[in-house]
Amino acid sequence: MDARSQVHLVSCSSFIRRKSKRTTVCAFTCAIVLLLLFTWFSSSSLLEVVPNCATKNVQVLSDEKNPPSPRSTYQPLLESFVTLKMTKIADVTIENEPEAFFLAILPVNGTLFGSYRTSLTSWETNVIELGHDFKPLTTKIGAVEKKSIKKIRIPKTEDGRVFVFDNEGWIVDNHFQHNRIMRTLNGRRQIELDTSRLGNAFDRGKNWSPFVFGNNLFFVYSLSPLRVLRCSMPEGKLDWEFKADKENQIDIGGMLKRGGTNAVVYGAYVYGIGRETKYENIECMGKRHPKTAQHYPFLWRFPLEVMKNTTTGFSQSNAQDEVSMANSIIQFRDIVHPFLSGVNDPASLFVFNETLFVTVSSCSCACLPGFANSWQNNSVFKIDLMMT
Repeated sequence: MDARSQVHLVSCSSFIRRKSKRTTVCAFTCAIVLLLLFTWFSSSSLLEVVPNCATKNVQVLSDEKNPPSPRSTYQPLLESFVTLKMTKIADVTIENEPEAFFLAILPVNGTLFGSYRTSLTSWETNVIELGHDFKPLTTKIGAVEKKSIKKIRIPKTEDGRVFVFDNEGWIVDNHFQHNRIMRTLNGRRQIELDTSRLGNAFDRGKNWSPFVFGNNLFFVYSLSPLRVLRCSMPEGKLDWEFKADKENQIDIGGMLKRGGTNAVVYGAYVYGIGRETKYENIECMGKRHPKTAQHYPFLWRFPLEVMKNTTTGFSQSNAQDEVSMANSIIQFRDIVHPFLSGVNDPASLFVFNETLFVTVSSCSCACLPGFANSWQNNSVFKIDLMMT
């Protein structure tokens, strides 16, 4: 991060400190946690976003008049020895549902909601409430001392991605063979996404990463090439916000780097954790499987300045026509993780209690009905800096 950006963060913290001590600690800690994403890449700060510990972001323009900080002189040395690591915090088990998969967690107004696919072969999702320890909350049934998990059924939803829009939790379907529908987490409202403006050659694909910026909803459709969709609410009409390529149709099935979690906006960038496919020879339950798809998490980001319709004040320089920008607009970084093999799909990226978390759903071999997986897990990982 450059000197001006660091000074700006300090000035933002001072402003918040005058409000209340609790807000200062919360906002500062959240900023530091998300700052690890921002400083991990080479950066240029045009817009700073100070995250609130609940669900909203406050956008603050950088002050370019502040003098440089001496700390910036040593920043390259620090960044040379820093990377990200994932540390498991909890395995989340849902009672009587051993096949639950693709757990996504979303904080909404201080409450943690978890959504999960009921099995690897179902097109159905349940939503439950989680405690601060990420364990499912139970409620009493009548006068009997029997406890049960309250579940909200979300039909026709596979590997749903979650996001907050207008202070309400939403989940969007990921099935590539059906019209994409998103629903509120309480199941009371739904919007079918309208792709009519995208042309007849549009391939629905999978693994869209939703994010909200400037009270607008977007989906990262693909990472390489980078394509971003804008969704008008509440109509659900989709338009291209950005395409780094000029092709009408791209090979979705052949992509090795794909979306995983929802995305988050911090500083001048959009961040997410995707999953990379590597074809490896594996052995599962005594049987060998050649060239089997294995998935591993990685970090990606792209600059907000490509959002041509929603980032007024950014210099566009005909971004969509610049070949050089198309080749370097998105950046990828490895993450230190504990996975040696198997399918490990990141499902959600969120901040809770001033800490950055990611959920990952894993299968020992491959998350397909034909494989005799010895286990499948839904886990919560904390994202930290690691000195190397």
